[in-house]
Amino acid sequence: VEGGGKIQGAVETSAADEDDDLSEHDGVEVDCSEGLGGGRKQMQAVHLLMKTQVLICKRYVDEIGKYKYPAYQMLLSCLCTPKSDPSQSTSQDCDIVTEDVGDIILSSCLVTEKRCEFVLTAVELVFQTCLVSPLNAEELVAEGGMHILESLLDFYVRAAMILFSNEGKRNKVRSLASKSLILKIVILIIR
Repeated sequence: VEGGGKIQGAVETSAADEDDDLSEHDGVEVDCSEGLGGGRKQMQAVHLLMKTQVLICKRYVDEIGKYKYPAYQMLLSCLCTPKSDPSQSTSQDCDIVTEDVGDIILSSCLVTEKRCEFVLTAVELVFQTCLVSPLNAEELVAEGGMHILESLLDFYVRAAMILFSNEGKRNKVRSLASKSLILKIVILIIR
């Protein structure tokens, strides 16, 4: 009975936090699960599964190393920038971040705290699966994962540049991911 009460409390807390999944930028709410099928609840479930897989990869290296990771398509789809993301329309070759581009990037669902945590776990899972077996690294390349990781790195480097500049201080974004979380994503992708 006591365990059930704790589970019920966790479910109620999760439902109460549902409003925290929205970020506000210039009066417009941004859904952190945008671009992922199933919405926020599905994103939370997939996030939990990825965390579990990261733990399994870390603890059972020898056992897992014998097998290819079977879900790179799903994993890489979690790392794709949503098609509706306005930052996709910006020039990929531009190193200078203008105020308009900065606003577009900071209004993206990819810079909300919950989505950054989700992306960080997905990138860590990519890294861990490649560590346990060379077959996984080959599969990642074959599935087009390098292009997706490159796009993701480009996006988060731009976001970090904005957040560390004076431009980032002027933006009024609720639930914006911390600078350290964005830097962790960049470092893990580079690793």
